[in-house]
Amino acid sequence: MGTTAMKFGNVNILDLQNATEESIDGVESMGNVNLIFHNRATAGLIKHIKIGNINRMLEMPEKVKILQRQGQVVINKDFFTTLNEPTVLVVMGQLIIESGVTPEVVGESFKGLIVMGQALYPEAMAGVIESHTLVLLGQGNAYPALKTFVQGKLVMSQAYLNGLADQSEIIVVGDLTLPKVVDDQQLRRKLAKLFVVGDLICHEENVAAIQAALVKEAKALEIVPAGFELVEQPLSLDNDMLDALPSKNLYCKQRVIFGGDVTVENLESRLGRLVCCGLLIAPAGLKPVLAKRVNLFETQAIFYMGKLLLAENEDTLGAARLEAMKEPFTLVVSGELSIQPDAPLDDLDRLVLKAHNFGQIRGSAAQIALLQNRLGIQKGELLIDKPHEDENEEENKPGVIGNVNYLAL
Repeated sequence: MGTTAMKFGNVNILDLQNATEESIDGVESMGNVNLIFHNRATAGLIKHIKIGNINRMLEMPEKVKILQRQGQVVINKDFFTTLNEPTVLVVMGQLIIESGVTPEVVGESFKGLIVMGQALYPEAMAGVIESHTLVLLGQGNAYPALKTFVQGKLVMSQAYLNGLADQSEIIVVGDLTLPKVVDDQQLRRKLAKLFVVGDLICHEENVAAIQAALVKEAKALEIVPAGFELVEQPLSLDNDMLDALPSKNLYCKQRVIFGGDVTVENLESRLGRLVCCGLLIAPAGLKPVLAKRVNLFETQAIFYMGKLLLAENEDTLGAARLEAMKEPFTLVVSGELSIQPDAPLDDLDRLVLKAHNFGQIRGSAAQIALLQNRLGIQKGELLIDKPHEDENEEENKPGVIGNVNYLAL
């Protein structure tokens, strides 16, 4: 044919419905394939393609249109009533079918549903959805017919509760949070029925009222202990922040860092109890005090020596930064850290006291080997950089394409 046969990386969806021997001949190989669409006429062509692993193959109805959507997809009854040709809906993400959709609006043109993610639909549509689902790589949840439909996170504050009508019925397709303790008697009066698809967080003082309203038991109910303040964002505490704490007892959803200036005396006087659901990072000198305030058997904690170097996002560590550091430090990586080629091994050896890796660290073979000898907690990746001239060599060759989300041949 005079053209270069193509090589592909991993393919999410390989569509062979309209494939021919000529189109297959144009492919040399591909990596792993998540899902293959074919029909009876094209099923035999699969053996002529050099493929790594295949997760699933699906024989599609003849002559159907593939309608792809990504991310969060919300469909109403108009979606079904306006279909004018045989269609299979493919969703890579979360599918939400609105509460107003009924089985009567689903016509003959809707031939099937493929969801790689979560599918949420009214209970009345359960039979239709289940009978039309060709593939569900995730969870399917039917929700009850309640009066109020909330899509996304709902924060049920005292102000929200004040504006709510008595005996309200609420569906939350997302997370529900009660950030503070609300009036329990009012909560029981205002909330008659509740259904939550996502996570539910409430204080112990209100948990009985919430559970009484739940139509079905919440899949993920998190209870903030009585007398604790809920903190949902990452928290960095120095002496000034300790003085400004809204409560002596904190329930922290994300990581908590105590700065090097925090004194034992201030910590003892300002902090009562601490529950940290994320990572707790503190100077080693504070460990005896924190051990009395935090359950260290249930908390991922790092007590660091020297200074703290925290890489939470994309970060680099090179010669200039090492020279500016001057003092030895503990390295904590939760994002991506690239150690630059100019970072001297002598400086790394002298300055890095300990390394804790929850993300990704890249560097030369010698740099990575040095860090391995100082590893504390290792839950991430250690990657050795290839020489620059070899980097992406394969991907840069003619006829070579990296990973592909959807490929039709």
